[in-house]
Amino acid sequence: MKQTSLESAIQTDDEIARLAIALFRQFSLDRKVRLIGVGAGGLTRDGAEPIQLDLFAEPRKQETLDQTLDRIRDRFGEDSLRRGS
Repeated sequence: MKQTSLESAIQTDDEIARLAIALFRQFSLDRKVRLIGVGAGGLTRDGAEPIQLDLFAEPRKQETLDQTLDRIRDRFGEDSLRRGS
């Protein structure tokens, strides 16, 4: 089993997927893989815990995009937008 903990919170699914893929690549694939699971813990609601922001950090475009997608799905339904493959 591989796992990782982060120093600061993340909120985009792309970041979670990137971390999961990086962990998966640490396994030697000398046998067949039957199941891969990804979990997340320490979850909070938006605004539930104050987070110290970096003074010199650029606004993260992916977070803005994900928040916009969430608002559209809240208004028009979960199936209104999907990621392309």
